[in-house]
Amino acid sequence: SIKSWFVTWWMSYLNFQIEHHLFPCMPQFRHPRISNRVKELFERHGLVYDNRSYTQALRDTFNNLHSVGQGAGQAPAKAN
Repeated sequence: SIKSWFVTWWMSYLNFQIEHHLFPCMPQFRHPRISNRVKELFERHGLVYDNRSYTQALRDTFNNLHSVGQGAGQAPAKAN
């Protein structure tokens, strides 16, 4: 969540991934300052600004790791 100062501190501003990838050279502590402008830009262009709670992001990450790990150690399918 980008609204929680604690999550921002805990994640060292990594909860502002969209801003980070749009402006990779910008210092991380500036990301909260531009996040509203980025959200407005996304809305104007019909894009989804993905903002999940910390627990939802953690859950999604572990679910993804689990599903990717299900195929670990299996030989890739051969292309015909």
